[in-house]
Amino acid sequence: AATEMASIQINMSRWLDADESLRLANGLYRDYGLTEDKMLGFLMRVSDLRFSEGNYAASREVALNIRQLQRKLGYAEQSPSVLWNRFRINRALVGEQRWQEAADELEQIDAAVGEQPQLQQIARQVRVRAMVYMQTGRLAQAQALYARTLDWHERTFGESHYFTALTRGLYAVSLARGSALQQAQARPQFEQAVRDIANPNMLSVDYRENAITKATRTLIFETYLQLLS
Repeated sequence: AATEMASIQINMSRWLDADESLRLANGLYRDYGLTEDKMLGFLMRVSDLRFSEGNYAASREVALNIRQLQRKLGYAEQSPSVLWNRFRINRALVGEQRWQEAADELEQIDAAVGEQPQLQQIARQVRVRAMVYMQTGRLAQAQALYARTLDWHERTFGESHYFTALTRGLYAVSLARGSALQQAQARPQFEQAVRDIANPNMLSVDYRENAITKATRTLIFETYLQLLS
């Protein structure tokens, strides 16, 4: 129950409360001598919490420990739980800006998934994938992913929603790194994204940005300033 509570608290950005819940869960696991397979959910929440806090190296280390434990327990490389954990590893690499390692991990994930539709849905991870493509020079692929994701966000959340604004800003960043024509196309996208991100009425007072969202916002603003200079 403490692990499930921590998961909810992480999603609510209540990271101190989540940390306390996980400490409680860890104590209970030790007291009752639970087996390793029962620890997987606990370790996943620890990795998720460290990622939300911006401690990417710790998040990746825990996720790697999970991967070793899954192999020890005989989990198939194509199983959904293994793929979700590889996503934990990959997003931590993105947070650490270890772009080539993240790109290599994506290729390995794609090879493991093959042509299995259910697993392809897990492996899509558009936000991570588009960022990795953009940072490793695969601009056309990144721009296509951001454009499709922006369209989905506009239809789902609305044109001025905060999540739409972040996606629009990242799409603008990818355009700004392209040709002169694409840089010109980036300007109106930046203008709207920055305006919507900076709107004080955009977010609920209960919403807290995690570390990766703050870094994303900084990247958008800095790239826009570079484009204007």
